[in-house]
Amino acid sequence: MNDAYKAPLDQERVTLSFQVPIADWGKSKARLQTAQSNLELTRMQVEQDRINFERNILLKVQQFSLVRTQVILAASTYEVAQKRNNITRERYLIGKIGITDLNLALSELENARRNYINALEGFWMAYYELRLLTLYDFAENRPLIRSYEVKEAID
Repeated sequence: MNDAYKAPLDQERVTLSFQVPIADWGKSKARLQTAQSNLELTRMQVEQDRINFERNILLKVQQFSLVRTQVILAASTYEVAQKRNNITRERYLIGKIGITDLNLALSELENARRNYINALEGFWMAYYELRLLTLYDFAENRPLIRSYEVKEAID
């Protein structure tokens, strides 16, 4: 007992406490179920986005095929219009047709040329849009970016 009175201000204490909930009225279970539901919803959204992306690419491929056909038809139409214009010019020069027919042939040639240029524009727009979506160079048959560049961009 003597030691207890020698240094009354020298004290060491240890406090230990625990908080254990007796009842949380199902809050933990509800939070867990909410988190699981959110995870499942996110997984489903990612899967739906992947499906939509694949469908979009298929649609773009079909559109590209149609545009390519339009270019071929427009080129053929332009070729025919050029031949018609040449024949019409020759016939005008020898006096077989009038200026009205010559102007009509020139107008059709201009329309065919404009349609061909518009078809070419549509073709290249569709080509580069498909290339951008797929990140693939179809002319070189290789990806536009290497896989490790994609991995670095994601990280």
